Amino acid sequence: PTTTTAEVIFEDWLESNRAEFMAGVAEDDDGGGHSHALTASHRGFLEHFEKMCEWAIEVEGGDPKVFFSACQRAVAGGHDSLQQDPDVAWFLDAVFAAMDFTQFVAIMLPKVEGLDKKSAK
Repeated sequence: PTTTTAEVIFEDWLESNRAEFMAGVAEDDDGGGHSHALTASHRGFLEHFEKMCEWAIEVEGGDPKVFFSACQRAVAGGHDSLQQDPDVAWFLDAVFAAMDFTQFVAIMLPKVEGLDKKSAK
């Protein structure tokens, strides 16, 4: 798969914010995902994702309405069915993480843990 600039930006966000995210996971005693650190992390990701989308749409000369319509179709089709294509899987993870707090925690935790394993090698 080809790595895009937007994918690198997504990976950079993960790398830069993994400590805050993991602090939120540790703070989440009941497993419900409602720690203040996780909420702040999600809010930061949402802001980052919105800026990334605006930038990507502008650079590509796209139409935001068409873009967000495609996102809605992806959501309606279901997350798991679209993960088969590695060229779009990272973006769909970002879309779902931005749209829903529970998905944010579920998607980011294994990614951050994967970064930690890479760092340990």
